[in-house]
Amino acid sequence: MYQEKDFIKEFYKPKDVAQLLGVNVRTVQNYDKEGILCFERSEKNRRLIKKQELLKYLDSKHMLYKTSVTQKTA
Repeated sequence: MYQEKDFIKEFYKPKDVAQLLGVNVRTVQNYDKEGILCFERSEKNRRLIKKQELLKYLDSKHMLYKTSVTQKTA
């Protein structure tokens, strides 16, 4: 499980995503081709995924731990 605060970069490479998901980089590239993950292309034509897109995917797979702040009243 991951928390949103664990993600500090705005964009992630397929290698980073593969390590997070525990899959091969080629699998992540296939996810892009199939539309499962929405990568963008850099100026050098490299795949990059926005942090928010990655968080949305992790949440859909129940891999994102959401913390809720509750305030106690005295």
